[in-house]
Amino acid sequence: MPFCPSCGLKVGEAGERSDAARSISDDRPASRGRSFKGTILMAILLVAVGAIGYALLTRSGAPLIGTPGATQPPGQPGQVPPAVATPLPAPITELTITSPTDGQAVATKEVTVIGMAPPGLEITQDISFGPDQHTTVDGTGHWAIKVGLNDGDNRLTFRIGDDDSTKKTIRVVYTPPATAP
Repeated sequence: MPFCPSCGLKVGEAGERSDAARSISDDRPASRGRSFKGTILMAILLVAVGAIGYALLTRSGAPLIGTPGATQPPGQPGQVPPAVATPLPAPITELTITSPTDGQAVATKEVTVIGMAPPGLEITQDISFGPDQHTTVDGTGHWAIKVGLNDGDNRLTFRIGDDDSTKKTIRVVYTPPATAP
């Protein structure tokens, strides 16, 4: 035969392959075997990783992604429940006074007035015939101002900044403790 049946190179006169044909032909099976073995190993590795991942995601009682310690709800194994929206707290839009309550009687000369308002705004206590007192609402919407009281009824008025439409007034009654004779 003038050409090699396996590689197609021209065969020498004695029917043997030339040196170049022999070296190319001899290298091919070895390199094909290594490439084929690498492909088989890679395929086996991918199947194993996929099987382990599937088993972890579908086992009953496995924590769901994004919910530490949560267990999977009943239903199809591996079925992810629909996302449940957590309601956000309603934004604070006005000035409120949470403590002391309107009409509360106290036995201390000072009280700390606590309330809520939109974060970052300034709260002003209106003080008649004197400079107003101010504080800033923290990032969570809370504020507090320490207020000195006079004997008897005290009307305490607060507003957001200079906005008179946001005024809130409470009445606090200071009764000094009885002194022992």
